[in-house]
Amino acid sequence: MTSIERLRAAIKAQDPSEFERALTASFDQRTTTPEAQTELAALLNDALPLTWHTRHEDLVRAMQQLRDPSSATPLYNATLAQYEYLAHDSGDNLARKCIWALADIGTEQSRAYLTELAKHANAGIATYAQKRLDKWDAELHRKPTR
Repeated sequence: MTSIERLRAAIKAQDPSEFERALTASFDQRTTTPEAQTELAALLNDALPLTWHTRHEDLVRAMQQLRDPSSATPLYNATLAQYEYLAHDSGDNLARKCIWALADIGTEQSRAYLTELAKHANAGIATYAQKRLDKWDAELHRKPTR
């Protein structure tokens, strides 16, 4: 079973322990083919809003590394999501990571999400988003050329 198949099976089974192991394996053994990266990004996008696991920050980090444009909407939604297990930090750590990932994706859609987030009532979210917007042009070298 490939690491992507293992991740898909863990999501289907809603098995948090296996999900964590499969997520780690999918990046330890990640293939560099564009097809595999697209498939992995789709799985990560699907897993991000799920509430039965506690690996949201790991998912966001993986999505940031992949920089797949399809991840912009799930990352935006996760920025605003409230996960019970993250209540101790008001979700700001996850939101900050999502905002960084949106900036690294570097598409017009991700920039539009950052612009919207920069107006958010939560000052932390708004500040993080504005910082990424302020550095948008300076960080163009980090963005994909899609």
